[in-house]
Parts: sequence; C-alpha cells; structure tokens
Amino acid sequence: MQNPPTPDLSLLARQWGATAVPFSQLSWLATPHSQQAIAMLDQAAALRSVVLLDGPNGVGKSALVGRWVQQLEPRLYRPLVLTHASLSASGVLSAITAQLGKPSSGIRAQNLARIEAALGELGPIVPVIVWDEAQQYSTSSLDEVRL
Repeated sequence: MQNPPTPDLSLLARQWGATAVPFSQLSWLATPHSQQAIAMLDQAAALRSVVLLDGPNGVGKSALVGRWVQQLEPRLYRPLVLTHASLSASGVLSAITAQLGKPSSGIRAQNLARIEAALGELGPIVPVIVWDEAQQYSTSSLDEVRL
C-alpha cells in the first residue's frame, strides 16, 4: 500500500473557484501555545514516550504535528504518519509496512515480519507513529499497533 500522490493544490483551488492557494507550505504563525506543544512533542520523541495532542476541531492540531514531523532530524527519527481513520487493523499494518519502505501484503504475518525487519534496519533511529484523528480508528486498528 503506497501513499497517494500529493495533489496539485493550485489545480484543486481553481476547481473551487479560487485564484490561488491561500496559504503556502511556509505559512506558519508560531504562538506560545504552539511552541510549547512542539517542545512537548520533542520531549516525548526523545523519551520514546506516548503523547496525546487534544483540542477542539479546527484549532490546527494536524497542522502543528505535520510541521513538527517535517522538522524531525532524519538521523534520529523516522515518522510514520497514519491519516486514514477508515483503515482496518490489517490496513494499518500494511500502511506502516509501506511507510517503512517494505512491500505491503494482505497477510498479517508477512506484514509483521516485514515491519520487524524494517525496524531492525533502522538501528538507532526511533520510529515515531502519528495517528491523526486517532479517535476515529477502530479499537482493533489501535490494538494492532499496541500489541
């Protein structure tokens, strides 16, 4: 399972009647709250800990985490970002397998073996799993990674 291609945002904007994309990838308003959240995410990654970023709809949690993931040092961390809450438990394993650069399979045991091999190849690099909209995933999907 591969990630879908990145859409041409200017084309999508024109389809909706916009003359341009309203914000660039570089647009970011750093606030004390966002800086504090990024510092906490950095600390959680350094400690190999679990963190829950919670807040009302539309406040920029996904944007903040997306920006944070982009600035992670690739020699230290390997982000694995799951954004499709409709994935089944086996779909989650397939997505992680693909993001680790291994061919994914519909067979759970094969995906687990490939994930284990890929994690071994990472050596000291810490995998960072990001569940966007985690509350939307099924319990079995969340359990698959927990186990």
